Amino acid sequence: MDALELKDLFTVAHFIKTRCDHGLKAGEPKNAKNYVFFEVEILDPKTRTQLCYLDKVEPSATIGEIKVLLHRLYPKWYPARQALRLHPEGKPLKDEDVLEELPVGTTATMFLQDLGPQIGWTMVRT
Repeated sequence: MDALELKDLFTVAHFIKTRCDHGLKAGEPKNAKNYVFFEVEILDPKTRTQLCYLDKVEPSATIGEIKVLLHRLYPKWYPARQALRLHPEGKPLKDEDVLEELPVGTTATMFLQDLGPQIGWTMVRT
């Protein structure tokens, strides 16, 4: 087998560079998107103090998923106990609402209302 000389390697690299305007760099993947993440700030509605700041939340995240993330930080507030609102006196958001479909920018400010302990109907009937 013939050994390649340095001169031959230079010729191949020069050929590729002259034929391709980007040289030997890899191109962008075909399905690459400029992915924008949301930031969610959760405040106390009475004092307006920050309870939580969630960074890099996916735009397709639902309110239910945000409640689960909040539950990981504050275990006493399980998702059924939380009501998230866009305004302190506004209507609570539904668990099915998608973050990118809400009237907020890339930084969403929400207000948490603690609904208290939630009990099931089996506890009520007995």
